[in-house]
Amino acid sequence: MDLYFQKTGVGNPVIFLHGLFGSSVNWHGVARALAGRFTSYCPDLRNHGRSPHASVHDYEVMADDIYEFIRRHQLSRPFLVGHSMGGKVAMRFVLKYPGIVSGMVVVDISPRAYKSLTGYDPQAIELLNIVNALDDLHPETASSREELEQRLALAIGDRDMRNFLLKNVRRTPGGSFQWICNLKALKENLPVILDEVKGDGPARDMEVLFIKGGRSTYLSGSDIPLISKMFPNYRLEEIKEAGHFVPFDQPGKFTALINSFFS
Repeated sequence: MDLYFQKTGVGNPVIFLHGLFGSSVNWHGVARALAGRFTSYCPDLRNHGRSPHASVHDYEVMADDIYEFIRRHQLSRPFLVGHSMGGKVAMRFVLKYPGIVSGMVVVDISPRAYKSLTGYDPQAIELLNIVNALDDLHPETASSREELEQRLALAIGDRDMRNFLLKNVRRTPGGSFQWICNLKALKENLPVILDEVKGDGPARDMEVLFIKGGRSTYLSGSDIPLISKMFPNYRLEEIKEAGHFVPFDQPGKFTALINSFFS
C-alpha cells in the first residue's frame, strides 16, 4: 500500500506512526523540533488521513505497509517511533522484519491484548465508546463544525478529545461533511486493533525505549514481564505530567527523551 506521508528536516531518517484516529499531522511539532538533526517521515497509516482505505486492518498488514514504505523511499536503518496503535505496528514490524531499523520508541502502549475472553479492559471500553459515538455522528447531515462538536459533546466530554477526533471530518466540494478515515473498517476491526502483538521470538538485538504517560493507564507495571520477554534490550521512561497522548501533552520533554535515545 502506497501510504501518504509528510517529510520534514535533514539527517538520519525517523518514521513516526500515529495512533487510532490520528494522522501524520499529529507529529508536526515533534518533527519540526527534530528537523535540524533528523529527517522525519510521518505517514498516514491505512484507513487514516490521505492514505488508501482497505477492509483489512491488522498489525500484520500494517507492518507490511511500513516495510513497503521503507523500501519505496530507500530508507537506510531508520528509527521507528509509534504511539498507541502505531506503537503496536512498530512492535510487530521489528519482530517480523529484524535488522531493518536502528532503534524503536513505543509510546504509552503495551504489546498485550486490551481484551480477554471475559471482557474488555477500561482502555478498550473507552475506545468502544469513542467508535460508537463517531458511528452515531453522521457528519453528512451536519451544517457546520460547531454542530458536529455539539453532537459529539453529548457522548465525549473532553474537548481536546473531540477536537482530535473531528480532524477526521472534512468538507466536500458540495459543502457537506464526510469522514476522511475509513470509519467502517476501523469499527469492524476494533477487536483486532485491541489484540496483542504477535511475534516469532524476542527482538534481542533491538534497543527499545518505552515512554509512559504518568496520568495514563495504558502501560503499567504488570506489562513489564511481557515487554522484557519480547524486547529484552528495553528501557522505560515516564513523563509524569502526560496522559495517553504523551507527545502532545508534553512535547518538549518527549522530544528531549527521543532525541537522547537516538543519539
